[in-house]
Amino acid sequence: MSRFLEANPELLSRFAQAYLARWDTYPYQLPDGAYTRAQSIRFDGAKVYPPLTMAHVVHHLRGEQTLGAYILDANNITTRIVLDDDSEQGLDRLRELAQDFHRQGIPSYLERSSRGGHLWIHTPPLSGMEARRIGIHLLSAHHLTTKDIELYPKQNSLQPGQVGSLVRLPFGKHLKTGRIYGFIDLDGHDLAERRRDQLAIVSAPKRVSQGVIDQLLAAAPAVKQTFHLDPKEVKRYAGDVPPDVKIKRAISPYDFISQYVDLDPTGKGLCPFHDDHRYSLKVYEDGWHCFAGCEGNTIIDFYIQWKGYSSLKLASDDWKTVLLEMLKLLGL
Repeated sequence: MSRFLEANPELLSRFAQAYLARWDTYPYQLPDGAYTRAQSIRFDGAKVYPPLTMAHVVHHLRGEQTLGAYILDANNITTRIVLDDDSEQGLDRLRELAQDFHRQGIPSYLERSSRGGHLWIHTPPLSGMEARRIGIHLLSAHHLTTKDIELYPKQNSLQPGQVGSLVRLPFGKHLKTGRIYGFIDLDGHDLAERRRDQLAIVSAPKRVSQGVIDQLLAAAPAVKQTFHLDPKEVKRYAGDVPPDVKIKRAISPYDFISQYVDLDPTGKGLCPFHDDHRYSLKVYEDGWHCFAGCEGNTIIDFYIQWKGYSSLKLASDDWKTVLLEMLKLLGL
């Protein structure tokens, strides 16, 4: 593989272009299978995130390091939609989806994983919201949801400093199993016998045509506002009550936070404030908490972190600005 990559730098470049959205920062896999964002600490304690280089990609393909691939770039644009099914029948279910997508003129590439598989759909440039609309629509047509099969990107958009969700970069060694997983065709056979031949095929992927994308977006339900304000509560606290109390009383944490994060019926979801893979976020009747250390308190604190605001002092002008933003957002 090393000699092959040295002799085919253009292929290496095509592979990186097809599967990597960001070069300003990168994640890598830990021995336990989790991922962390590459970083170093300066003498003053500030975190520094080194950029991704082609040398990292080479190490990945050699099995010397395993990289993750962020799905959204810094401008909230993606050229790929990924379905991840880790269930016992995940690979077979994804293959059935791939077969149906093929009949609809939607090319896709099915990759094995340690538990199930990943289905890569390469697209023209899409916003995160457009990609998620299409992904949810495709799943819904098969009576599936994002609770059945994970959909990437997981976010409609990112706030400054956020990196969003990731998927293992293809052909990376899974450090927990020690295996490298390749691609299969619609019949369930290896896409090619040798890994280098698979690499050549998936590095020049067929993309969904713009015409098909337009049809899917026209058919996909529009993003609906999920805020549910209680008119009685709004009226009750509409007098001289402080605006922060009015906000917290007018909408439940679940209704507010579910606008930004996919939550299950129990209020659990992936925390948007760190590279979460373990549903560290929990929403309660009176607030939220991240068990991975992102703290948590009220929906106002959530909004402050989501917007990337620095620490605010109560009653400061910045604090008042945040409250006015939220009042306008909620229509209060």
